[in-house]
Amino acid sequence: MASINLVQQAFTDAQRSFRAKLRDPDIYNQLLATRNVDEVYKTTMKLQEEANGKGRHLAKIRSFLDRLSKYAGVIDIIVSAKPEILALIWGPLKLLLQWSSQMTAALDKFTTTLVEIGHALPHVEVMGGIFQSVPIKNALALLYEDVLDFYRVNFDFFRKKRWKQLLDSLWDSHLTKLNVVVDNIKQHSGLLREEVTLQDITEARKHRIKSLEEFDKTHKSQQDQKYFSLRGRLSINLYDDRLDWIRNRSVPGCEKWLLNDTAFCKWHDGVNWGNQSTAWLWLQGIPGAGKTYLCGAAIDYLKQQGKKFLFCFLSYASNANQTALTVLQSFIFQAAEDDTDLQSVLIDATERELRGNTGYVLDLLKTWLRTAGPTYVVIDGLDEMDRSERQILLQRLEELSKGCNDLRLLICSRSEADISRVLEEKAIGIQVNTRNSGSIQTYINSRTDDWINKFKFDTEMGHELRLLLSPLSAKADGMFLFARIILDSVDEIRSIDEIRRELKAMPNDLDDAYQRIFQRINEMDHRRREERRKILGWVGCAPIPMTIFEMEQALFVDSDPDNTSHIPSNIVEQCFLEMCGPFVEIVDGKLQFVHFTVREYIFSRDIPDFIDEGEATRDLAAAFLAYLASDIMDPNLDDDQISGDIMCGRYRLLQYAHFYFPTLLQRMNNIRPNSYLVGKLLDRLARRYSNDEFQTIVDTRDPPYINQHYKKHRQRGYECARQTFQFHLAERRWGWNWSNSEAWVNFDPLIISKMLVRIQENYEALIHDSSVYREMEIHYGPRLFKCTYLFCPFSRQGFETRHDRDKHVTQHERPCKCPVPNCIYYTLGFNTQRRCNEHLAQFHAPKFSIDDLANLDAEEVQPLLFTSTIEGDLENVRRLVTSPGGKRLKPEVLASARFIAAEQGSLGITQLLAPPDEIDVPLKVVKAAVKSQDAGCAEWAIANAGTSYYTDLMKVMLGTKSEQIYRRWEESIIDNIRNSTPKPRSRETALSYTPLAGTELINEIFRQQVFSDIKGSVLKESRLQHTLEMLKEYIEPFMLGTILVRLAKSSCTFSLAKQLLSYGAPIDHPWRTYSRNGIPIAGGSGMTALQGAAKKTTKDAALLMKHLILLGAKTDWPGIEEERGVKKIDEFVGVKWDDLLLQAPPRRSEYSRHNSTFQSAGSG
Repeated sequence: MASINLVQQAFTDAQRSFRAKLRDPDIYNQLLATRNVDEVYKTTMKLQEEANGKGRHLAKIRSFLDRLSKYAGVIDIIVSAKPEILALIWGPLKLLLQWSSQMTAALDKFTTTLVEIGHALPHVEVMGGIFQSVPIKNALALLYEDVLDFYRVNFDFFRKKRWKQLLDSLWDSHLTKLNVVVDNIKQHSGLLREEVTLQDITEARKHRIKSLEEFDKTHKSQQDQKYFSLRGRLSINLYDDRLDWIRNRSVPGCEKWLLNDTAFCKWHDGVNWGNQSTAWLWLQGIPGAGKTYLCGAAIDYLKQQGKKFLFCFLSYASNANQTALTVLQSFIFQAAEDDTDLQSVLIDATERELRGNTGYVLDLLKTWLRTAGPTYVVIDGLDEMDRSERQILLQRLEELSKGCNDLRLLICSRSEADISRVLEEKAIGIQVNTRNSGSIQTYINSRTDDWINKFKFDTEMGHELRLLLSPLSAKADGMFLFARIILDSVDEIRSIDEIRRELKAMPNDLDDAYQRIFQRINEMDHRRREERRKILGWVGCAPIPMTIFEMEQALFVDSDPDNTSHIPSNIVEQCFLEMCGPFVEIVDGKLQFVHFTVREYIFSRDIPDFIDEGEATRDLAAAFLAYLASDIMDPNLDDDQISGDIMCGRYRLLQYAHFYFPTLLQRMNNIRPNSYLVGKLLDRLARRYSNDEFQTIVDTRDPPYINQHYKKHRQRGYECARQTFQFHLAERRWGWNWSNSEAWVNFDPLIISKMLVRIQENYEALIHDSSVYREMEIHYGPRLFKCTYLFCPFSRQGFETRHDRDKHVTQHERPCKCPVPNCIYYTLGFNTQRRCNEHLAQFHAPKFSIDDLANLDAEEVQPLLFTSTIEGDLENVRRLVTSPGGKRLKPEVLASARFIAAEQGSLGITQLLAPPDEIDVPLKVVKAAVKSQDAGCAEWAIANAGTSYYTDLMKVMLGTKSEQIYRRWEESIIDNIRNSTPKPRSRETALSYTPLAGTELINEIFRQQVFSDIKGSVLKESRLQHTLEMLKEYIEPFMLGTILVRLAKSSCTFSLAKQLLSYGAPIDHPWRTYSRNGIPIAGGSGMTALQGAAKKTTKDAALLMKHLILLGAKTDWPGIEEERGVKKIDEFVGVKWDDLLLQAPPRRSEYSRHNSTFQSAGSG
């Protein structure tokens, strides 16, 4: 009896759990009204009649209903007199059929899932009398829980607000969860057998709960990753940082008049929802009236009231990448931040359309708004947007307003003619500058109080200042900006008498105030005047705001094409706020004008000594071109030189100059006359740093750059500019990152991209060393960790922590890539495998039979070639490439297919697709073959690797998972070195010394970047130890010393350093070193191992310093005591530097010591 009670309790617990999770007593009571299957049949017949007999999907659920009915009959026996439990078998089903029938597509999808459930349910009618068993009864209770799970998951879906509008987008993820329930039903049906035990049931129940919980957790994690990845790839601006900046600079109380305004309250309170006359509110006014701060206050007010809102802050400084599309993108992603259903829609959307189709994004936003309830949209600075773009935006907003009755829009702008024509008829207007005099006085009072407190003025002086400032509010005449400019100007003055003079002769208006500041700059001595005018001009014409570090670097570039192309390493810190007075401000580390009216003023030809915008643009373009053509981009620089240049800040400007010099060239097309200086610098850049391996991007549109003057007079530079535009506009650029650089660096007509990759690698190695953070921040700011995707804004902006950067980079990744390299989706990829499969079926499906091969042209053969290569079908690949169309395939197509074959370890196809005249296999093919982990393919790759690849290959080999492949690589190295032909030698002297044969190969194998790549990997460390041991007899002391220094300057791995020293590496190399026979070699320049280790604050570096000192290394290097590693050595070895020096042995001649060593060896 107790067992039966426990079974009934299991059914009751399932019923109560379902009721609690339903969270709707009314619906629950409605469910209990359905008592048996007959009522469900009546519902299906009624739905079929309403569909005029076309409800084919209803007929197919009959078998499901029959099987569920028989199951319910068994349950009725077990839980007699419990009608509520049986009602929950039929009630939810009836309601779900009614809900889903609102859309034919939904009903079809739902009934299909019922068929699946029917197949999963057990055939209880053939199981005889086993139902008397208590474990079997418990198993039936478990199936009851599964059925209720199925209903609950469907209830969650059909109770969503927007399930009808978003059915296709949301159903896939919903179906995935339903499949978990179906799997549970299948497994639990299998428990209905005589040998089942209560322990089996208990474990199954635990698994059921865990499977649903794990699904929810995993699904949410994957959804978040896909969503944030999509948002990151599209570089969506959510404007949160701008709102926070405004909030932190707002004076409390200045917004009160707006929040109490009748028009604002009517707009905010939602009076007459759906009435277009109250849907639009226009805050208009003169420049500098404080409209932006009022917008910020309105947004905060909406947030406090719990309203749903979207917002943006537009600015003239962002017009290079600010369009109607980017604003609508921001809105749809803001809406999705707390809406998982909308996130699913965006994830499933076509990314190419999201990125480049305004109408597509508008439709998504419109769909969301129609069911989102009351929503407020706030747009500030519409007048600062490009005229054509703001007209497009207004038109799109009008479409939204007409189609979405619950939408409210607040626009802030000047009363520009084109904006007025649109808004005057439909919007309630508030003239800000006629209402804000009290707010301006509040602002003045706040600034004055801060001022008095800051300089500790006494009561009498404070009273005098307030008196002098009393007319300011009236003079401002509704313009906050005027009050700010006056107060900022006075804030720079330190003399009380000057303050009095300035305030007694206050400017009459904003132009008068600007004129005084500009005049003060123009009356400075020539050097300071030109420097400040250059800064103002560059701030005004920069495509996007430059950081203070970039501006400092740009100011030191010599743009004279006839001068040396050297970039100075000592950059003087500039105080831009002091230099340019109240004209500029620093926002998030970037220089910009305090207001767009400053730009209009300084570039106006109506004022004396105006700054010529065209000249400023030409000067900035020339600075960028001179910088890119300078010695810092020399491909012959070694890694030590690059690292040194990074540390002294010579690469501050690199990414900005690289990304935006094409923009400036485009702008210069509208400036006459054409710049001789820019043309000559463009020619010099093309001449010095053209890419010998340049490849034209296949299937791309013509670049939009045309300049007939340069085309005629600067042909080389002009062609370089056109190809650079093509590179910067390539559709697949969003997937280019440092790790797949081989796939794209040669699309750049210049070597700039190749150097960027090298510089980034060295930069990454440096920021792994915590001891250099402070030095790096001096030159590059606090956001040291850069995104690895070339065209992502964060590759320049960076992040403050490695964790934030790595999380961002992960979000770039799309898991489902098209495998065809020439396809745009090879790099862009898809968010779901379903979309990837659809793409493959549509664009890359095999469409040929062998008989038809002769009739295919090259364009038709190409996708078939890639499909066969992916499948590893060597025979089909052979037929394709030897067909008439295959013989006309472009070399780059064959190269791409070959790369795929190498990646997959298809050695036969990799060899088949090789060019007939190939001498050296390309590096990327060799690396791909090694990474395939296929031993045969790797063996072939090793045999065909040129010695120039050895550094790159060594890095790849150290990380291979196959020990067999690494050992084969090691054997190959040893054989190549052993078989190197030794050069004939006479008796050596210090002057006639020549390296051993094989030294050049060893030099390539043990480059600094190989050691930098260890990063704490025990596997890589042990492999290097073994390789060094195998090669020790071939490495002469000079090279041992070189390797030791490289190790000390990179990973400082102590075990490897001890090993090198045990082989005889000179401890003071290159300062004092010797040949293999102990012959002294003239001292070289550069760091010793001790100096390299002293720069690092790691345990290995400290152990290496201690070991070198105890071996007698030279320690009296200038400034070594100031190195970070030296100062912190006691933290790792327990001994301070000075005490360690006392333990060092007396120094003796390095040469005599090793000469005696070699003589002893020789006499033995």
